[in-house]
Amino acid sequence: MGGSPPHFEGKNFAYWKVRMAAYIDAIAPEVWLATKTGFTGTPTTEQLKWNAKARNAIFEAISEEVFARVNGMDLASDIWKELIEIHEGSTKVREQKYYLFRAKYDSFKMLTHENCNDMYSRLNVIVKDINALEVSKIDSGSINRKILMLLLKPKYNIINAMLQKENLDTMEVGELVGEIRAHEMSILGMSKEPTTSKSIALKTKANKSRKLKMVKQESS
Repeated sequence: MGGSPPHFEGKNFAYWKVRMAAYIDAIAPEVWLATKTGFTGTPTTEQLKWNAKARNAIFEAISEEVFARVNGMDLASDIWKELIEIHEGSTKVREQKYYLFRAKYDSFKMLTHENCNDMYSRLNVIVKDINALEVSKIDSGSINRKILMLLLKPKYNIINAMLQKENLDTMEVGELVGEIRAHEMSILGMSKEPTTSKSIALKTKANKSRKLKMVKQESS
């Protein structure tokens, strides 16, 4: 395999982990297996070769500081688990984070001035935080149903029809958001971006300025 492994810069471990997994898997599926799950029983000569390649790839991708914490480990799977614990916390800590993010997800609501795309952008941040913990991932079908149930009633009269879609579990979330956006533009007349809270404040300030100017002109 050509190229160097993605070096972890200490900013986004979840992103690096996905890229690193893809890099190791590209070396050979057996090398990724040695990293992800390890081996049961005494490793064979071939398995030790896979482990060595995985271990070397990981060492090339981490900083000297992190290397000092894992270089005594012989198995790539142990190193991989240790890296996850270092950067994502122990299982208990990740579970605590999961419940916090899950509470945000469950209580999430669509704002009155938002369109579906804006709402999903906010929701997707929470979904990524939850799925990065690898405790209990939220699949596309669940996200699709969540989005439909978040839409403001009765303005969105397509909710019931879309909930009956047979492919809701396999449909890409972006595809669903696109269909809802088309509905917003054609039926609701939301061809322009809805007014945000910031623009509302600016508009209110502008209106006050115009009124003050009119009062000054009348008084003069």
